[in-house]
Order: sequence, then C-alpha cells, then structure tokens
Amino acid sequence: GRAWAGAARRAAADTASAAVVAAVAPLCLLQAPNAIAWAMASLGPVAAGPQGPGAVLRASGLALPAMAAVAGIAALAARRLRAWPVLLAGLLVMALADALGGSARTIELIGIDRTLHGLGAGIAMPATLALAWERPPGARPLLAALWSAVTVTGLIAAVAVLQHRLSGGDWHAAFQPYPWLTGAALAAAAVYAVLAGGPASPPGEGRDGARKGTAHERAQLAVLASPAVGLSALAVAVTYRQPAALLAAASVGTLVLCGVAAVASADKVVGGPLCFPLIGAVTGLVVAPAAGAVTSLRALAPAQQGGAPWLPLAAVAGAAASGAAIAVAARRRPRPVVCTGLTLAAASLAAVRIMGPLAAGPVLAAVSAPLAGGLAAAMTAALTAATLASALSGASLMLAGLMTGYLAAGSVQVRMVASLAPARTAVRDALTGAAGLWELAGAVAIALVTTAVIIAGRRALAAPVPASAGKLSSRGLSP
Repeated sequence: GRAWAGAARRAAADTASAAVVAAVAPLCLLQAPNAIAWAMASLGPVAAGPQGPGAVLRASGLALPAMAAVAGIAALAARRLRAWPVLLAGLLVMALADALGGSARTIELIGIDRTLHGLGAGIAMPATLALAWERPPGARPLLAALWSAVTVTGLIAAVAVLQHRLSGGDWHAAFQPYPWLTGAALAAAAVYAVLAGGPASPPGEGRDGARKGTAHERAQLAVLASPAVGLSALAVAVTYRQPAALLAAASVGTLVLCGVAAVASADKVVGGPLCFPLIGAVTGLVVAPAAGAVTSLRALAPAQQGGAPWLPLAAVAGAAASGAAIAVAARRRPRPVVCTGLTLAAASLAAVRIMGPLAAGPVLAAVSAPLAGGLAAAMTAALTAATLASALSGASLMLAGLMTGYLAAGSVQVRMVASLAPARTAVRDALTGAAGLWELAGAVAIALVTTAVIIAGRRALAAPVPASAGKLSSRGLSP
C-alpha cells in the first residue's frame, strides 16, 4: 500500500511539474516585448504632451532589463534552495504586478508595474527549469523537452500574441495579457509544492564530493550573474537615445554576452559537454528579435493587416513539439541531435532572409517551422547531458541574450530609420533591410555555435577517460 501510494504521489508530482512548465515559461516570455507601442493610440491622457510617448515607452521597457538582471541571482537561489519556493516567489511578484497593472494610470505606475513583471519573470524562468531536476531521472527528459518546446515557441510567438491581444483596444493588455495564466501557474506551483515533499536540499548533495562540486557551481553561477546586471544597467541607460550610442552599447553588450557564454560553456562544471550556456545565450540573442522584426513588419504592411497569426503560430508550435519529441527519443546520442537541430535553425533563418519577411503566410510558416523544431530539438538534447548548474546558467544567459538581442536589433533599426525621410514606405523598407540583416547575423551566429559544439565533442572524445568512469546513463551521454 505504501509503495503504491508513493508511486501515485510521484506521478501526480510529475504531472504538476509538467503543468508548471507549460504555464510558467510562456507567461514569463510574454513579459519580454515592449508591446505598449502597439496601443499608443489608446493611451489618451497617459501619453499626453510632446515627451509623453517616449516616457511611456521607456517605462514600459523596464521589464526586460529587470528580467535579465535578476535571472542569474534567481538561478543561484534555485541551486542553493529547492526550486518551488523560488518559483512561488517569482509568481507572487507577477501576480502583484497583474493586480497593479489593471489600475495603472500614470507613467510612474507603468514603470513600477513593468519592473515587477520583469523581476517576477526573471525569478520564475530559471526556477521552472530547476524544477525538472527535482524530479526522478526518468521524468527529466520529458520535462526538459516540454520546457524547450514552450520556450522556443514563446520566443518566436510572443510579439504576435501580444499584437493580437492588443487588437481589442485596451492598452492594459500590454501589461497583463492573460491574468488567468498567472493564476493557473500559481495553482500548479502550489499543487507541486504540496506533492513534492522530500528533503530540503537539492538533488545530488548527499555526498561530500557532490557538496564540493555544488560549491564550485554556486561560485560560477554567482560570477555569471554580475555581467547580466551590468548589461541590464547599460540597456536602461541607452534605451531610446541617439542611434550611435545605441549601436555602441549593443555592440559592447553582444561581445560581453558572447564572451561570458563561451567562458561558461568551457567550464567543465557549469558548461556541460554540449555547451548549453552558449546555446541558450545565442538562442535568446537572435531568435526573438528576428521573429519580432518579422511580425512587426507584417503588421505594418497593408496587405498583411487584419490577418490572424494563428497559422504560422500553429506551425511553429507543432514543429517545436515534434523537434523536442525527436530529441527525447535520441537522448542516448544527443550530440548529433544538437548539431542537426542547430543546422536546421540556421538554414531556416537564411531561408527567411531569402524569401523576405513579407512572404505569404503559409510560405513563411513553412520556412520558419524548422527554426522552432531545430532549436527545440537542440535545446532538449543539450539539456539531457547538462548538469543542473549548466541548465541554470543557460537559462539565465538566454534571458540576458534576449535583452541584448532586442537592444542590438533595435539599434540597427533606429540607425537605419533615422537616416531616412519619415515616409511610411521608406521606413518600412528600412525596417525590412534591418530585419534581413538580423536574420543573416542569426544564421551565422547559430552556425558558429554548431561549430563550437562539434569542436567540443572532438576534444571530449580525444580526452583520456578515467578507468573508474562508466556510462553517464543518468545524463544520457557516454564519455
């Protein structure tokens, strides 16, 4: 009887953890885009005056820097404590922001609301991934696949979903697009907290050797948190400034992020054998800004106005789910899956660059589906071979890359638009060129990450294996 009850409790906890992942990851990523620009006409007295629109945009843009700044600290807390207290803290902050967002009527309240939303999302996102490592080894690949699928889909679809949500005319939807999703995430996290039980220490800390390893992991995670805070402060300082300052800050931020991600991936403890920190950083850096640029351009084009985005979103979601399923099935040989998935993603970005962002909806869905499926497969396969510290560092660097990518893409767009007459057609052509440039840069960046994974794999195969080492079946990778 006790054995049956324990098995039922574990199955219920696994189901609750899957519900948490499915609700929390998209909820967090919906906070990233600065969607208030799509509802500027309905703001009324809030954006009155010549400085009003710019002030509203700056206040609404505080969410993403707050998210990136706190993610590393939250990852460290999730590694030191259990995941569910950290997760509940982040969700409660977002619930408070949702309650405030409905009554926000001044620019100051908008800034506070968006900062709280960003802080809550930055806390909850890495804690959600840490939740998978609290589950038994058999459930982790499925949870990692689910996290990868909903994360990649959220990165690609967030701007389109928010545009659709704001089409009703209520600008408060930019701050609380789906309050019921916050409630669902809180309920699932509370159920998981009740069912999980168990010891207070994270998995893998029972032996002295493991304790020494986790001390190194915590030190590395603490080091990774500092650059994200600096990049967030830089982003807030230069947002909506002169194009030259934006471009300089974006270039510095991109170089710093890539350097930190490369150093983290090279570390044997937090890097992991498949460079998940580097994969996470580049995914955040290139995917969401490129998808957001395409979505925004399609909304500006007269021929695309009024069209529902559900066809491309459905294709992207299906591709992400199928890619994650393939990665789970191939988890015993994850490296070929990672390389193949990244190659598909780079080829998809190049295809979007060739076809153009204003191609027909079915055509755009067909060429962008491999982007979602390939990235979901690559992230899932990399997570199957990652330690908890590697997974947390990748998640926090992904959010830092998301902020840096939006800053870099925005700086290119502002610089191109500022050099043109303010005609609608000229602006749209400039944004099209900027989007194409970002898609090309994304394809090159993902190709470089693929090369890094291949080189790391060859070095791992060439390294001597201790006689006492056996198969790392718990992580799905052979030495």
